[in-house]
Amino acid sequence: MISTVKSKLFQRTLIIMVFAFGIIAAACSIVAGWILYDHLTSEYESKAIAIGNSITTSLPEVFLKNDAATDQSIIDQYLSIKGVAYALVKTAQGEIIAHTFSPDIPEDILEIVEANTPSVDPRTGLVETRLLQTPSYIDVCSPILMGEAGYVHIGMDMSMINTYIFDAIVKMQAILFVVLLICVIIAFFLIRRISHPLTTLTEYANQLANHHFDAMVPIASNDELGLLARTMQGMAQRINGLIQGLEAKIQNATSELQDTNLYLSTLVDNMADGLLVTNEKGEILSFNPAIQNIFGLEANNMDIHSLTELLDPEAMHHLEQQGILDYTSQLRSMVFTPETLRKGVVQSELATHTQDGTAIWLEFSLRSITLKCGVQCILVIRDITARKQAQTELETLNNELEARIKRRTHKLEASNALLRKEVQTRKAAEDALQVEKELFGTTLRSIADGVITLDNQGKILFINHAMEQLGGWSAKKVVHTQFCTHFNVMINGHHPLYLNRDSQDRMMLKRLETEQNALFTTHDGRVLEIALRVLPLYDKQSNIKGQVLIMRDITDVKRQEKERLKTEKLESIGILAGGIAHDFNNILTAVLNYILLAMKHPILDTIPYEYLNKAHKAALRAQQLTQQLLTFSKGGAPIVELTGIKDLITDSVTFALHGSNIKTSISIAPDIWNAEIDTGQIAQVLENIAINACQAMPKGGTLTITAHNVMVGNRSTLPLRPGKYIKIMLADNGPGIALENLEKIFDPYFTTKKTGSGLGLATSYSIIKNHHGHIGVTSNPGQGTTFSIFLPAIDTEICTSIPRTPLQIGEGRGTILLMDDDASIREVMEETLGFLGYEVITTPDGAATIEIYRQHLASGKRIDLVIMDLTIPGGMGGKETVGKVLDLDPDAKVIVSSGYSQDPIMADYESYGFIDILAKPYSLEEVGKKIAHILGRPTTS
Repeated sequence: MISTVKSKLFQRTLIIMVFAFGIIAAACSIVAGWILYDHLTSEYESKAIAIGNSITTSLPEVFLKNDAATDQSIIDQYLSIKGVAYALVKTAQGEIIAHTFSPDIPEDILEIVEANTPSVDPRTGLVETRLLQTPSYIDVCSPILMGEAGYVHIGMDMSMINTYIFDAIVKMQAILFVVLLICVIIAFFLIRRISHPLTTLTEYANQLANHHFDAMVPIASNDELGLLARTMQGMAQRINGLIQGLEAKIQNATSELQDTNLYLSTLVDNMADGLLVTNEKGEILSFNPAIQNIFGLEANNMDIHSLTELLDPEAMHHLEQQGILDYTSQLRSMVFTPETLRKGVVQSELATHTQDGTAIWLEFSLRSITLKCGVQCILVIRDITARKQAQTELETLNNELEARIKRRTHKLEASNALLRKEVQTRKAAEDALQVEKELFGTTLRSIADGVITLDNQGKILFINHAMEQLGGWSAKKVVHTQFCTHFNVMINGHHPLYLNRDSQDRMMLKRLETEQNALFTTHDGRVLEIALRVLPLYDKQSNIKGQVLIMRDITDVKRQEKERLKTEKLESIGILAGGIAHDFNNILTAVLNYILLAMKHPILDTIPYEYLNKAHKAALRAQQLTQQLLTFSKGGAPIVELTGIKDLITDSVTFALHGSNIKTSISIAPDIWNAEIDTGQIAQVLENIAINACQAMPKGGTLTITAHNVMVGNRSTLPLRPGKYIKIMLADNGPGIALENLEKIFDPYFTTKKTGSGLGLATSYSIIKNHHGHIGVTSNPGQGTTFSIFLPAIDTEICTSIPRTPLQIGEGRGTILLMDDDASIREVMEETLGFLGYEVITTPDGAATIEIYRQHLASGKRIDLVIMDLTIPGGMGGKETVGKVLDLDPDAKVIVSSGYSQDPIMADYESYGFIDILAKPYSLEEVGKKIAHILGRPTTS
């Protein structure tokens, strides 16, 4: 039991009471002292003034005489008044004639008297009584007869006031102390009554703190303390029950956690993949037995501390190059990069070796987690050596298969080469026959063929003017000189035309009865291709007197022949590409729509939908490929539409340079105008220029693309109409173009590359011209090349469709007649349009279409829309059929469809009677929106 005196509550109460009483006592003393001081001071001042006035008003005649003895006797009697310290009389001239001091007046009193001299009030003109208070005295100076008879000073003693005040404060403090003592005694008994149960509650709380929840509190009172004690005891009992329940749950949770740990440990120890736990520095914290099997660790040598001890330095460098970790080979230390730790999951493949040196391939997945103890990295490692070996064997088999195919087709290529040679031989024979027919007439008429006449010794006897122009020598210089001195002729490109002595000791050239191709070097060093004949000259006796050489320049003919062959080859390839693209578009139409039908099936699961979505995207990429084939094969007028140029530039250049080592820098003005262009053709132009830049920079470089708005005025030097244009500039930092080649850069078939066709820039030039634009090039050797493209611009905003609800199944109403020669197109479109709610009739050609349309008109069943394939092999296509349908029904609505999206009819469809076009391949969404728009029913994408 704690005593009341030692009780903290009593001690705090006592301190508070003493502090409070101290403040009260101090405040009371200050207030009482100030009140007494003010009251006594006022009383002394009044008394001094009253004494002074009494003296000056009752005895003025006495003071006028200035009798010092009389004055002294008068003022001495005032010393008996309580509080009067002194009195003195001073003449008007300031001389003191009587005072109550003995023997002399103190200096401090003299200073007070001199300082307290009355003055005349300027308002009243009277001399008034003046009061001066000092710490020791209150001096009152009263004038006698307005100061004429002098002044009386009465001094009141302030020490008596201070003594009185001190005595009063001491009595007050004594009373307050008695009151304080009484309060302390009362508080002692009150606190003792309160602190005893509190002390009991404190001891009970300490027992609860020591987990003695079964202890009983010995307080049975009905007041607040008793209620508090009973409440604490009830809480203790409930806490005891709660703790017991928690202990049981903890025991159960611990058992479950142990079972879970055992399960996970068994799972990790028996999994085929290796599991490795490291910190962010690659220090190994734990691993499962599969790691031992993968890396060939021995049971007695499991002392592996770091990932760098498991993987080869080459493997570590490989991971460093991938940005997964930072590796210091000298210290054999590593740390995972912040990017790796931030990504969450990182996967990679690498080659390394086991402890016994066996080469293995590993696939690992890394995931970082942040715990209270720090960042830990979990690596799941799988041995994929067998899979890599299988891939290598598969590649070997593929290579062997390709080699076998090449060997099997080699004989076919050789046969084709022999066939081409035979055709060329036959054509050469025909040409030689034609030359032979013309030779005689040409010689007689002195045509432009070069003619040289030699004697039997090989000396030149004659050359004609054509030969002078062909070779560059004048007749005067070469006549009567040896032929070999001036002329260099190579038969078939490598056999020189030499003079040889025959059996009759004549210097004769090899006889060429038929015209042969040869190379002829002119005087200025140019090498020309010529057709050469060497014939003997006979005299009248038919003796050989010499020879005649007939040379004809066929350089341009050979060049044109090569260009013709190249053109024929490209045309054949183009026809093949167009046919393939057309058929492929038909197939793509079926594939795309079947995929879209499957994607819109109501019971389709999420995962199959994703696969179908990927297949749909792949089919769209195939569609882009067919568009490029059609552009290559047909060209034609552009099918223009209002287009934003920004995405077109970015997508085209990125597509062309995909997989190359060329960097791109694209800067397009944010306020770039729109343009009415054929996006496919303009994309082809951009891709051609980007591919040329890539080929000009085989070791890598940068292609800079800029686009901004320009205004072309009347004074512009550009071959453009005044107006708004979009200027696109593509600049590379390659070797540039030689000055002599710069003017021929857009010529057909001109190329400086061994494998180039020379048509890319020529096609680009034609496309830009067809768009009423301009394309130019500037280049300096060693400083790169810049192409500038100007396209007419329109500052009209591209209209975006108002958001509407998705295309609804079965909402279509009307009858649609579909004409297509491809059965798969008819089948898929019948399902697609039926899926949208339309009644569909299909026909394979124009004749059937006209007959069906005629029957419906006769029966009164109107066909709302006709979709016609433009080309029907062996039958009537859309171009011929639409006119006949319009003859039957001028209000007929007909859409033309074709796999040749760049056919001229597709670009000018309205001139042929069509109201719209559908370029194959078309999708369910596209055809649904097109039909609904034409029939006047709103749809949305």
